[in-house]
Amino acid sequence: MMEPQTPPPRRLRVLVAATGSVAGVKVPQLVAALQQRYDVKVMVTERAREFLELREPLPTPTTEVLTDAHEWGQWKQVGDEVLHNELRRWADMLV
Repeated sequence: MMEPQTPPPRRLRVLVAATGSVAGVKVPQLVAALQQRYDVKVMVTERAREFLELREPLPTPTTEVLTDAHEWGQWKQVGDEVLHNELRRWADMLV
């Protein structure tokens, strides 16, 4: 009788949050380093987005970058999913 195969462990999930600080120009480098070992999503304020656009783009076009528009765009009424709650459930850590 064959032993049931255990699925490989999933990669840890990291949510990178950036605010409107000049340090935001380092976010693409940080994300590139993290993506080597983790699943990564990026959450930015509108001001942080300006700093991101000053530098190189994020490492992959598939890097999910979430903004206020995502937070408020999907919520229409009580009972709808709220993005920050979904991200809290998704992420293993916040950087």
